[in-house]
Amino acid sequence: YDALRAQRRDIFFSLSNNHVKNLYAGIEEVSTVANAWRTTTDIVDNWGRVANDIGFAQDRWAKYARPGHFNDADMLWVGLAGLSEAENRAHFSLLALMASPLLVGSDLTKLSVAEVAMLSNSEIIELDQDALGLQGNLIDQQGDVGVYAKPLSDCGARGVVLLNRGERTADATVSWDALGLSSGAASVRDLWAARELDAAR
Repeated sequence: YDALRAQRRDIFFSLSNNHVKNLYAGIEEVSTVANAWRTTTDIVDNWGRVANDIGFAQDRWAKYARPGHFNDADMLWVGLAGLSEAENRAHFSLLALMASPLLVGSDLTKLSVAEVAMLSNSEIIELDQDALGLQGNLIDQQGDVGVYAKPLSDCGARGVVLLNRGERTADATVSWDALGLSSGAASVRDLWAARELDAAR
């Protein structure tokens, strides 16, 4: 660490980890010296693994995320055969919500046009790299639908992900109070569709 600090150039110091339990025991120290630290074991292209171990097991790390110091939930594997388009989108959305480093682990030369478009979605990338640097987390569970939210740097702005883990379509609602906002009208934007939705109250 001292050798890295002595360098006269910018360095992003990222710690890998295959023993998350050990990392959790030492997270207070790790989060003060590293720019990023792995919070998972190695990802594989299987939705159950991505969902249960990567995407939905990250809340305990949220309080350590801040500008320049990030929880790393491993590679973004959009484009691998084991995940569907919807699962890829959910995976990307969750990593962006938690401000995880976006490191693409798939072969870029084999991506489809749709997969390239997904990975280059500037609004999802902006959600991940918001200047406030905070990690979003689960704020409500409505049946199969998890409601995740992340404070953003723009005054009163929130990033929200509604994630349906069920086999059927489902409805979910989010109150301003649950997001830490006062009541009133607000603009809502669908980042994947890149369009404004009807004003919500």
